[in-house]
Amino acid sequence: MLVPVTATAGRAASAPPPFAFTGAIEGSYGPPWSHADRLSAINWMAANGLDIYIHAPKFDPYARANWRDPYPPAQRADFASEIALASRLGVAWVPDISPGLPEIPGPPASVPSTDICFSCPADVATLEAKLQPFFAAGARTLMISFDDVAKASTHPEDLARYGRGDAAYGNMNRDLLNTVARHFQAQAAGAPFRLFTV
Repeated sequence: MLVPVTATAGRAASAPPPFAFTGAIEGSYGPPWSHADRLSAINWMAANGLDIYIHAPKFDPYARANWRDPYPPAQRADFASEIALASRLGVAWVPDISPGLPEIPGPPASVPSTDICFSCPADVATLEAKLQPFFAAGARTLMISFDDVAKASTHPEDLARYGRGDAAYGNMNRDLLNTVARHFQAQAAGAPFRLFTV
């Protein structure tokens, strides 16, 4: 449910916002919003001067436990129509994928999946392929999250390359994010592109 607030309260409607982005993140531990909810949210945000929507529901198995698996075609079609609406209204629609090892469990996954192997080209390619339909639909800001995940990899390839500990996990994140960013920047061909993380 959206809470009706006035986004421009306390400043003139024509004044620039005090932040680089103003918007909403759908990131709670609960049922994801429906397609109709998201369309309503995008329209409301545009009408109130907000410019970013981040799709990161924690109970979306395709974004977390089953991050390797493609979204079903009907869901991809919903996302594409939301991205198109958001683009027309000046709102960035940002998909978020969280390929780490969750510390807080979500709903049971229909297909068991493991955390990403940062050192494995096949896993990196799988993550890029997961984000590709969003990019193809017009999303020019993507997000890869590592919040609420264990700061460790379960893969021996990563342990051999990076070692253990917070610094090692940070280096794994850095290398993955840089690789994915370069992949999509090349496709953007000089047009604006952003990769967010948390």
